[in-house]
Amino acid sequence: TSDQQKQIQAIFSDTRARYAALHDKSDPEYERVRQEGRERIRETLTPEQRPKFEDLLRQMDEDRRKRQGEQSR
Repeated sequence: TSDQQKQIQAIFSDTRARYAALHDKSDPEYERVRQEGRERIRETLTPEQRPKFEDLLRQMDEDRRKRQGEQSR
């Protein structure tokens, strides 16, 4: 919905700002912020929307792992 789009955009903005603040911090801290952002989005979605979001997250995580693997070569 339009309201959900606004809420999720605000979550993205907040999470990006928190990532930027962590650029020198440890990976566990970065991962904690990532998971908190994801949880906030889950709370915004309807039960019907959540499975699609979980599929999106799985794909994003897989893509990130592939990129990290390529960078370590």
